[in-house]
Amino acid sequence: MRRLFLIALALSLQPRPTRVYGDIHLGMAAAAKKAVEKLDAQARTAAGSVYWTQYYDDPAIFTQTLNDPAGDWELPISEAPPSIIAYNTIDVRTIQYGLSGSYFYVRVDYAGTIPIAPIAVSGQTVGRQSTSFIMDTDNNNLTGANGESQGGVQFLGMDIYYGLGVEYGSTWHRAPYANYNFPTNDAHVYSGTLPGEWRSGGPGHTFVIARFNISGLGAYFPRGTTVDVGSWSEAESNGYHHFAFDPAPATTWAIPP
Repeated sequence: MRRLFLIALALSLQPRPTRVYGDIHLGMAAAAKKAVEKLDAQARTAAGSVYWTQYYDDPAIFTQTLNDPAGDWELPISEAPPSIIAYNTIDVRTIQYGLSGSYFYVRVDYAGTIPIAPIAVSGQTVGRQSTSFIMDTDNNNLTGANGESQGGVQFLGMDIYYGLGVEYGSTWHRAPYANYNFPTNDAHVYSGTLPGEWRSGGPGHTFVIARFNISGLGAYFPRGTTVDVGSWSEAESNGYHHFAFDPAPATTWAIPP
């Protein structure tokens, strides 16, 4: 993930991006440098080793919203506990997404705050959560792979999925990524991978924002076409790979040209 480093305004006449900490917008003027460094230190102290840099993205980028009902938990189809676990931290409320230039942006808002360290839930230690945003880019259920359950029915024909996984309390942050081209119809076997970037949110927040440069995806991001999209969110514990599971209803998206 790229980081923006502050330098004195006098070193360059070019305009500099703005770093954002919560709702505080700070320009690149030298006078603000000490204030930014102070906020950096406070954030690192508060969040320990899981500090994320926060970048500002125009809310107007997110032109689409997928709403997910509250508390619509399901028992995953494999590697799951014997009964449904209600874990608010992965309870998706909305997924917002859109395009800006060659970048595809995804924002996921949750019902609970993402922990900054592993947490005890129902006798298990939960250390990771992940949300997958998926697309059927050729509108053919017989190609691609099958996703996880969507309201009790598997999402068929998944051609690409975007993975937004967060580790609790780790200095190593798995970058968001997209996997695509599933030659054997198995979601775990793919020939294409696209790394993404975290933009904001993460541990200590109730949301995450990631973006992906989709300029080289070709048919796996068919601009000007209407595609099926869907999502699911899950948590992993020390005993269960699918400890808690929250599906989101599938819908369609008319991707702008």
